[in-house]
Parts: sequence; structure tokens; C-alpha cells
Amino acid sequence: MRPLLCFLSFVLPLVLLLNLAAAQRAVEPLDVLIDAWGPLIDVYEDELAGAIDETRMEEVRLRVEELRAAARTEVPAQSEKVALAEERLQDLGPPPEEGAEPEAEVIAQERAERNEALAAATSTLRRLELVIAETSRLLDLISDRRRDRFLDEVFKRESSPLTPDIWQEGLPEAKRIALAAADGFVGWLGQLVETGRSRALWFILAGLGVAFVLGWPLRRWLLRQPIASTAQEDPSYITRIARAAWVGSVRSLLPILALLVVYGVLDRLRLLEGDFGRLGLAALWGGIIIVLVTALSRTVLSPRFRNWRLLPVNDQQAGRLRRLFNAIAIVLALDHVLQTLLLAVNASIELFSLYGFIVAILYSVLLFRLASAKLWARDDAEEPRSARTGRDIETDEEGKGSTGYGWFPLVIATLAIAIPIAGALGYVPLARFVARQIVITGGILLLAWMLRQLLQEMMAYAFSAESGVGKALRRSLALSDRSCDLLGFWLGLLLDAALLFITVPVIMLRWGVSSAEMSDWLEVAFFGFRIGDVTISFSNVLVAIFLFLLFLSFARLLQRFLGERLLPRTGMDKGIQDSLRIGVGYVGFVIAAAVGISQLGLDLSNLAIVAGALSVGIGFGLQSVVNNFVSGLILLVERPIKVGDWVVVGAEQGYVKRIKVRATEIETFERASVIIPNSDLISGTVKNWFHGNRVGRGEIRIGVSYGSDADQVRTVLLDIAEKESMVSRYPSPVVDFLDFGDSALLFRLRFFLNDMDYVLSTSSRMRFEILKRFREEGIEIPFPQRDLHVRSGLVAPSAEEQRALPSAKEMGDQPAERSDGKSTERRAGNPAEDFGGEQT
Repeated sequence: MRPLLCFLSFVLPLVLLLNLAAAQRAVEPLDVLIDAWGPLIDVYEDELAGAIDETRMEEVRLRVEELRAAARTEVPAQSEKVALAEERLQDLGPPPEEGAEPEAEVIAQERAERNEALAAATSTLRRLELVIAETSRLLDLISDRRRDRFLDEVFKRESSPLTPDIWQEGLPEAKRIALAAADGFVGWLGQLVETGRSRALWFILAGLGVAFVLGWPLRRWLLRQPIASTAQEDPSYITRIARAAWVGSVRSLLPILALLVVYGVLDRLRLLEGDFGRLGLAALWGGIIIVLVTALSRTVLSPRFRNWRLLPVNDQQAGRLRRLFNAIAIVLALDHVLQTLLLAVNASIELFSLYGFIVAILYSVLLFRLASAKLWARDDAEEPRSARTGRDIETDEEGKGSTGYGWFPLVIATLAIAIPIAGALGYVPLARFVARQIVITGGILLLAWMLRQLLQEMMAYAFSAESGVGKALRRSLALSDRSCDLLGFWLGLLLDAALLFITVPVIMLRWGVSSAEMSDWLEVAFFGFRIGDVTISFSNVLVAIFLFLLFLSFARLLQRFLGERLLPRTGMDKGIQDSLRIGVGYVGFVIAAAVGISQLGLDLSNLAIVAGALSVGIGFGLQSVVNNFVSGLILLVERPIKVGDWVVVGAEQGYVKRIKVRATEIETFERASVIIPNSDLISGTVKNWFHGNRVGRGEIRIGVSYGSDADQVRTVLLDIAEKESMVSRYPSPVVDFLDFGDSALLFRLRFFLNDMDYVLSTSSRMRFEILKRFREEGIEIPFPQRDLHVRSGLVAPSAEEQRALPSAKEMGDQPAERSDGKSTERRAGNPAEDFGGEQT
């Protein structure tokens, strides 16, 4: 509620101020308003320089924000006036140079008037900017003063509450305040009786009784609805979340409504005035906190129904956590009420110190119990279930459940020990503040986590292929599984960012950051801040990203339309179609980038200067990238190769799949992708089977035995080629007698195909047919033959001579001299070489 009020307190005055500024602007000239704003800013500055209380500082802050908002409202219109004046002055052209013929008197007078108008508009704009700068400086001064006061109050060191003087003065005063509060309550009741307004209390009590009689059966009926049933044995996580939300709302909504009605009736009848009104409001908030925490802890932890539990803890841990959360809520509510009571009665510093120390110790004890290892240890017997999927949590090497909370108990235990130590040293406000904010921050984070789980599960259910909503969504939007996963991921990321954007400011407000500072930060981040001459605006960045994605999406849609519908019907070559499609994509990307850059307000001339300064570095460091990029453009324009061509580059060959900016992708016949830089395709040698047309020549080489009839071979080969449907009739097939081989007559069958894409399959079919026909015609296909001649007349060495010869091991692989003087390689186990055998 408080963040909403802070947001409204920022937005509503701003809207009213804009209307007020517009009304004033319609009555008074802008220069008159600026003249009035200057002395007012000086008065506020002098007032802030002196002693000023918190109430007056808040009033000054509101007035200064009004002045700054009014000045900012006038800046866009005044900037347009300056731009118009500059444009009108440029229409006259440059003034004549010194020594040149003077321009006409009418033109000179018009130039002087336009220069005067430009100077006046520029002066007014500069004065507005000066007002904005001065008011921003005052707001920063107010923020600094508030921050200093807050830090002085929190870090103020007092006497240690362990000293006897604090207890001797604080305890009697606490007793007196308690008696005074009781006497005040009794006096309040007596005053009601005397004034005749005591009947209102009886009416309220009677109304509460009637509400209880009527509301209790309604509550029981709501808790008996199917959504609140626990009969299901293994519910899904979204079912558990839905039941927790329903039961928690039923258990908390009726008591909270009763508290609000009682407070509203008492306030309406003016029974809560002065200090009793503040105490009543504190009691209302305390009761709401207790009701909410008890209801949520019971539904989220579900001590009696483990299958319906949202947190992965066992039964014993769930019961302990529920009691601990309820105790924290009670202490938090009592702390709020008692602090309001002490402020109302103007308690002494000693009593505040004693009270803050006791409360800090209570918070510390509860936090220390929260950090107990028993609350976060996994119990394998309980089979803890994961929060999102409901499956068993993975265990570590020792068999214990992996909790993921290893750091959490350690941090909480450290803070629980540090809080009472700080209080004992005299930093009681710091100890109480840190303890209270830790508890509240933990509650905010827990609520944010529950909300995130609910949103994530709802989104997962909406995209699930098993749910009715998911089936309808997939059918209506034609979404595949991958598209649903991708869309769910980005939506989940967007929800997390939105939840983080809401949670972080709330936590920062709790830790002492004022709503004014938050508003200034958000305003600066959204509307822009200056770094030198550059203004960085989050809103402009978002609009630029949106426009870039919009134009890029339009370019992609246009690409798809051209590639799938328009270009295939034109009858153009496939490569030309692909080049046009890719070119449209490049142009669309350039246009989208230009629109985005223009929305950001970047000066392209500055980019040109930077590009010129970096041209040397680009020439040396990025020359390969630039070379490949330019080569890719040449490939798209000149089209020496195109998508679908069969190319041979070095040892690789295959079909061109994509021509990108830097490289070209070739898919080989083995379905492997080869990435070749575009510069290699432009400067290197590339064999393109499909360049110009797809007509090409194939050939089959074959050898037949020397006893075969050459004319018969030619007739058979030509007959086979003419019967093949893929072979072109013109030019007709040709058989060439190549040579007389060592063991065969060598022939070559040459034929042309209308589409070289089928050369391999056609050649294979023709080889099968050639082998079949040759066997039928009795034409032999020989294999290589070798004759072995052994020289005779040699006498084997005797036994003594053999023993005198070196062994094979001693000889090794050393070359030996032959009788003809040539070196030969002697290998063991080859008698043909050992005894003069010769192989031919």
C-alpha cells in the first residue's frame, strides 16, 4: 500500500502542477514566470541553509518539485522555438563575407530581426535550463540533509542499555506509561458514557457478533469447495498454488474486513481522535499483519498435508517454521503498536533505549531460531519435492538432499549475533532498525517469491501441451514445442524483470530511501541524464529498441514474402531470387539501425569522425573482416556462385547452402557443413558445375581385353548411352579409343547431361548396364597381370658358407650392392631377391 501511495503522491501533484503551469503560461509570459521563479528559489535556498524541521523541509521539497516540473514542461516548446528560429535564419543563407558586396537593406533588416528572435528564444531556453539545474540542486540538498539526519539517528550511539541507570530510569517510566494508558482508556470509556456515545460500541459489538454468526458458516462453506479439497494424493504444483491462494484468501479476507469495518465505524463516529486515533491505526495494521502471516504460513507450509506444501520441507520443519513465522508476526505487530504508544506519550530516551534493546533481542532470538540447521536440513525419508515440477530433489554424493540454502542460515545467524552486540555497545537504534528491516524484507521477498511461483506456473500451464488452454493456444497461434518454450522463456524473463522492478523499490523504501529520491532516480533513469554533451534516456532507448525490432521484423516478413510467394512465381533463377532476398534483408537491417540511432538522438557526423579516426585500426586489425564482407557483396552482385550451385573449392566440394556477410556455407555430399571465407571464393580458384547453366559432360573410362572387338565395344557403349533417359541427345554421346594399355584396350564414353546434379546416379546406372551387357556379349574386362621370371644355374651355398654369411638381424634393413652396381633393398624372407630372383 505504501509504494502505491508514494507513487500517487508523485504522479497526482505532477499532473496538477502541469495543469497549473499551463494555466499560468496562458495568462503570463514565460519570461515573467521565470523572473518570479528566481527569487523564490533564492528564498528556499536560504531557508534550507538554516535550521529547518522535517515538516517544513517536506513542504519546501514539494514546492521545488513543482517549480522544476513547470520549467521542464516549457522546455520542449521553447526548444522548438529555437529550432524554428535557426531554420528561418538559415533560409536567408550565410551573410556576405568581409569585403564582399553588401546585401540588400531589406534582407539585412530581416536577418537582424531573425537573429534577435533566435537570441531571445535561446536566452529563454537557457534560463529554463538554469531553473531546472537550480531546483535539482536544491532537491539534492534536501536529499542529502534527510540522509544525514537518517544516518545520524540510526547510527547515534547512546548509553549502553546494560548499565544500571537505564534500567533504574526506564522500568519505572514504563510502569507509569502502562498505568497512564490504562487510565486513559478507562477515561475514554467514561467520556463515551457521559456524552451518550457508548451505544455505538454496543452496536459495533452486536454487529461483530452478527457478522461472526453469518460469516463463520460462509467461511466453512468456502473452505469445503473443490478447490480447497486435499483428497488428491499427488497434485501438480499449480494445483497446490491455486489451493493455497484460495484457502489463504478465505482465512484472511474475512478477519481483515472485520478489522477494517470496526476501524472505519469508530473513525466515522469520531471515537478515535488524537493519540487514540494513532494507536487505533497502529493496532489495525498490527492485526492485519498477524492475520496475513498466520493465514499464509498455514497454507504455504501446510503442516498436516505434505503433498499440498509449497516449500520443500518435511512435516517437522513445516510445523516449526509456521510457529516461528507466527511469532515473528506477533512481535512485529506489538513493536509497531508499542512504538506508537511511546511516541504518543513522549517517552524518555532511556525508555526508548531499553525498549529498543529488548525488541532487538526478541528479533535476534527469532532470527537465530530461523537460522537453525534443523529447519533447512533435508530428510531423505520425507522425499522432499521440488517446488516447480513436483519431482524428487536431487541428492548429493553423500545421499543428502541438496538444499540450495547453504548460505542463507549462515547469513541470518551472523546478523542474529551482531544485532544484540550492537545494541549492547550503545547502537540501539541501529540494532532495532536492522532487526526490524530484516524481518520485513524477508517477508517482502517471500511474498515476491510466492507471486513469482504463481505467475511462472500459470504461464507454464498456459503453454503446456497437456492443458486445454495450452492446446487451444498452440492450435490458434500454430506454435510448435520449441516456439512455446522460447516464448515461455522470454515471457518468464519479462515477468521476473517486472517483479524485480516492483520489489526492489519497496525494499529500498523500507531501508530508508525516501520516495522523493526514488522518484528522482526513476525520473532521471527514464527521462534521461547527461554525460557531457550526450543525453542518455531510458525511455528513448526503449523506443529505439522497439523501432529497431519493428523495422527489422517488417524486413524479415518482407524477406519471407519475397522468398516464399512473390519471387518463385516470377520464374527467375534460384540464385537471383536468393540474392534479392538477402539484399532486402541487408537493406532492412540498415534502415532499422538508422531509425534506432536517429531515435537515440546520436549525431551521425560524430560517428563519421570516430569512424575516420579508427579507419587506420580498421584497415590493419579488421581487414580480413572487411575483406570478407566486401567479397560477400561481390558474390551477391556478380554472382559467380549462388545458392544451390555445385562447387569445388580445394579438396572440398558440395552445394552452396548460404551466402552470408562473412563466409559462405557449403554442404558436402556427406551432409557436413564447410564454412569458407568469402575472400577465398573471390581471390581463389573455384570450380562451379552449375555456373551459367546446369548442362555438363560426364565420362566413363573402361578397359577391355586385347582379344575383344573394338567396334563391338563402341556399339555397346553408344547403345547404353542412348537408352539412358538422363543423357542428352544433342550433343550425342561419343566413344573414344584412348590408348593401348599394359593389359587392356582403354576406351572412354563421353556424354552430356541437361542437369549435372544427376551425374553420379546416371554414371552409376550406366556402369551397372555396361557390366551386364559386356558379360552378355562376351567382352572381357581384364585385370592387371604380372609375370615372375627366376634365373637358373646358381648353386646354393654350403653349410659353412651359410654360417659365414651375416644373419638377417645383422643385415637389418641396410641396402646391399647388386652385381650390376645398383643399390637394392634386402628384406628378410624373400628368396627371390636373396638368390638373384627378379620380379617384373
